[in-house]
Amino acid sequence: MPENTICAIDDVKEGKYSKEAMAWIGYIEYKINKNLGLGEPKISIHTIRSHGREARVAIQNKRYFVDGYLTNGAVLMNLPLEDAKSPDLILEYNGCILKKCKICQVEDVTIGGLTGVERRQIQEEKESEIKKKFHLITMTSCRWEKMQKTDMELREFLKRWKSKYSKHILSVRQSYYGGRVEHFGLFVDTLKIDSECKLEYKDVTSLYPYIMMSSEFPVGPYDHLIGEQLPSIKDFEDELKLNPNVGLVNVQILPPQDILIPVLGVTIDKKYLFPVCYRCAKNQSSNCTCPENFRALRGVFTTAEVAYALEKNYKILNLYEFMKFHKTQKIFEGFIHNFMKWKLESEGVPSDMTKEEYLNFYAENGFILDSSKCQKNASFRFISKLVLNSSYGKLAQNKRKFKFTEVVNNRSDLWTIMHDTEKYRVNELYFGDEKCLVSYQRLDSNLKRGDSVNVVIASYISSLARIYMHKEMSKFKPEDLAYTDTDAILSIARANSHTIDCPKLPLIGQYTDELCGMVALRFVCIGAKCYCLQMKDAQGNIVTKTKSKGFTLNIESQDQLNFQSYYDLLMHKIQSIAVKTTMFKKSSIGVVEIISYDKHLQFTGTKRAILEPELNSKNEVAIIRTVPWGFKSK
Repeated sequence: MPENTICAIDDVKEGKYSKEAMAWIGYIEYKINKNLGLGEPKISIHTIRSHGREARVAIQNKRYFVDGYLTNGAVLMNLPLEDAKSPDLILEYNGCILKKCKICQVEDVTIGGLTGVERRQIQEEKESEIKKKFHLITMTSCRWEKMQKTDMELREFLKRWKSKYSKHILSVRQSYYGGRVEHFGLFVDTLKIDSECKLEYKDVTSLYPYIMMSSEFPVGPYDHLIGEQLPSIKDFEDELKLNPNVGLVNVQILPPQDILIPVLGVTIDKKYLFPVCYRCAKNQSSNCTCPENFRALRGVFTTAEVAYALEKNYKILNLYEFMKFHKTQKIFEGFIHNFMKWKLESEGVPSDMTKEEYLNFYAENGFILDSSKCQKNASFRFISKLVLNSSYGKLAQNKRKFKFTEVVNNRSDLWTIMHDTEKYRVNELYFGDEKCLVSYQRLDSNLKRGDSVNVVIASYISSLARIYMHKEMSKFKPEDLAYTDTDAILSIARANSHTIDCPKLPLIGQYTDELCGMVALRFVCIGAKCYCLQMKDAQGNIVTKTKSKGFTLNIESQDQLNFQSYYDLLMHKIQSIAVKTTMFKKSSIGVVEIISYDKHLQFTGTKRAILEPELNSKNEVAIIRTVPWGFKSK
């Protein structure tokens, strides 16, 4: 990969700014762009909203933050030029109360230890310094209000501007969601449906590495488009048809109410859901009568996922902010190809194939393996697989979640860490005779961003993976889906229903059979990553695969966590399952203790609305299905 291909992108702490200032600067930008010639590129004034950070100007030994900065702005505004000054333009908006306006004679208010008069004097000194080097335009709150009363064009502009204005700057981390873990059916008993019916559990080989290897990602510089800079909804949709992978968008989008496998998900109460009505999902209401603005989803999404949602009849209601990259590029192809090649070599040749057949197969599919290295090497395979599966996560590392540990030698340093709650959150504290050990998290905005962090690309990898899985899920009848877990699909196989082909030697991105020759008969789910799958092996023995997020599965817990107890939880025959749990815990003086307690597993399957159980001819429960919150059939 060439240098400077990927820039480091993460959230920055949002600074303070005035909504009125952004409106005024937006109006100036609108007026300049309106007067530009046909075909001339539109200008963008640097503000905290358009670039994520305030513009700074250096004058002699001083640096100042300014509300707006426009390169060559004096020329664009037709201002009289002075030889001693830069043609660049500075914009400053002064609130009348904050800066104790001389014209409207507002009350002098003390904020942060400074009176309004003192703040105005500081501002006047700042403006005096700026005028020595730059052209400057200022505005006050009272003058801005008068303009709105007399200027019809301004009022029309503000009406449009306010409809598109988003209070908070686009957060790139809001676009970063995980895999799709969803229960389409909470209970399936194939023995009570049909003698020929069975369950199939298929898993994608190296899903995230496949997405990284095969996809283009937005790279290089980007623009933050807000207000009048935003394209119309139609132009935006047309642009996505040409190139869907152009960036991130803060959008309000309406799902179709009759879709059983929704595309876009949002986080509600710390759960990643795929509803068709936001308010119904929030209130867990099964009967949706909500108007469009309450049904619509609001969030930050990749444009790739929005483009795919539009194909599934989603409708954009409002665009608030658009993080648009200038180009897209395949950037991981060679990296993933090399580590996949080493993984295949270290797996060795299958017993039912000759080495020549093995080498020829992968050569035909783009992987030229080294014959001398094609032998089982568990260590090298482990390392290769670890790099393939975890490398993308490095792009989304969040330093604010890191724990820092420090040995403190004096009281003043300890006092600072303990009482500066804007910078530190103390987790643990251990005292010695002369020193103490402090474990804390950093909260301040000055925390250095990781050099390997690009949350936009991490968001694209996970969103393109969800699209890849949705395309396969859409091939099934919705009633044949039972459960999905990031890169796996559990489905009901009947006569003439869709099945996923699993090749003998699956390539990256192809499916494998998770059942390993066994026949899956029954399935029960009580929440995300909490399910039991009952299977029959070749000898006719019943084998149960149990997943229970947050609980250790061992010989002791298997008596509590099993198919029957999960079914009883689902049918509300019991309220919870108590599981004996042992854990290590550090005391306040650093002593490690072993404690035992009862941990309770409860039903948490509330990601979708639960329908009434479907009974067979013998009045036995055969299937319990779910639908998205807010679903209504046509």
